[in-house]
Amino acid sequence: DLAIQELNKNRPLFYVTLWQHDGCSIKVKDKERGQAQFKKIQKAVRARLKTLGINGDIELKWDTN
Repeated sequence: DLAIQELNKNRPLFYVTLWQHDGCSIKVKDKERGQAQFKKIQKAVRARLKTLGINGDIELKWDTN
């Protein structure tokens, strides 16, 4: 839902660029605020897992390339 909300904005802050079997790759448009966006995404995924009753977590790796 968070990615869809961003996509519908005039100037999205990030895009999901690749959906993988066990994760995804995300392109952050503003590297200055990139880590903050990753934390926002991580919080949203954790909340969704909780509402679905899934006992799990998300690992995000910050790649500056």
